[in-house]
Amino acid sequence: MSTDALTCLAFSPDGQKIASGTARSGVTITDILSKNKHQLEMFADTHTHITAVAWSPDGEKIISALPDHTIRCWNATLRHPVGPPFGGHKDLILTAGFLSDSTHAISLSRDGELLVWDTGSRVITQQVTVSSGAQTIFVAALSMDSSLL
Repeated sequence: MSTDALTCLAFSPDGQKIASGTARSGVTITDILSKNKHQLEMFADTHTHITAVAWSPDGEKIISALPDHTIRCWNATLRHPVGPPFGGHKDLILTAGFLSDSTHAISLSRDGELLVWDTGSRVITQQVTVSSGAQTIFVAALSMDSSLL
């Protein structure tokens, strides 16, 4: 019997829920008080291994990063995807988050490429190389006010 490894987690802005990503089952939202769990609607043709998960500051959206170098935006209440996945990375996405306005997301891949996304249009609004060459990134975090990486 093998278990499904927890790969990442994030608390909702109000501290009442946890979004957790796993190696095989996608993303689960757990209500901390009631212990109720709800699975996000993963599609059969998508990977269910989640490499990063984050809540928007307004608590209305969740993003998850997948090993196929894409991120997906979700309606946190309905637990359905908001449009198709965002593509643009060439390497594994290590971390993802929302900027403070909740309308832009960021994602950082292992090769050091940081992308800023408009979550409505799915357009990359900024692309920055934060490391290159032998400086492989393994982990990163965004400050609460989105001013520091």
